[in-house]
Amino acid sequence: MIEKSEVLERLYFEYTHLFLGGKAVRCPYWSNDKKNLIPGPFKGKGTPRQIIEATIKRALDLGLDLEKMSSAEIRSFMVREKIGVDCSGFVYHLANGLDKEKGGSGILEKVAGINGNGPLRVNAFCLTNDRNSLPVESVAEIRIGDFIRLNAGKHIAIVLRINKDRQKTIKEVIYAHSAFFTKTTGVHTAKFLVKEISAGLEKQLWFEKDRQGKDYFSASFNKQTGDGIRRLKIWA
Repeated sequence: MIEKSEVLERLYFEYTHLFLGGKAVRCPYWSNDKKNLIPGPFKGKGTPRQIIEATIKRALDLGLDLEKMSSAEIRSFMVREKIGVDCSGFVYHLANGLDKEKGGSGILEKVAGINGNGPLRVNAFCLTNDRNSLPVESVAEIRIGDFIRLNAGKHIAIVLRINKDRQKTIKEVIYAHSAFFTKTTGVHTAKFLVKEISAGLEKQLWFEKDRQGKDYFSASFNKQTGDGIRRLKIWA
């Protein structure tokens, strides 16, 4: 049995199927380079529609015909032109959609620290700090839409699907994120198998690799810095 959200599935599909030049393009990763003052369109926080529009506009400005480019060429073009979404921008839009699916009005006015400015002021730490979220201690309690906090709050993923057996015991968790240091970059899914249902993330079997082919989770997770499963307080 697969537990999932229609809204999250739709938004994930839109980010991984940006229709450009008659092709579906998976959204690349882009996070504003604040140190060197290098911005990208929508500062790495755009919706799928905004990212599509930014790509089309930039191609027109440069006299490029997206129809004549392959999906891979378009994606490379987007990376060069700093068009994409970062981890918190991606998760913000999915969480915002999920809140509306739950009957809410979205998370714009409900997350402390963004001052009603939406994704432009959001970051992974903001979404997963103690002001806005609560820790979920065991995988047995995990829900669709929960966050996976990594790198001491510098990276965030969202729980997209939960696979359960006939006894409704959680066996596998699929998460989605926009990442740069993983083998697959940009928006994508990965998973972990549940080995100890009553334990936290550190006791599960993770599959995602980094760019060097090493275990991504072990290099990114530190429980002492607050990494783990987090849930927005508005959903607690």
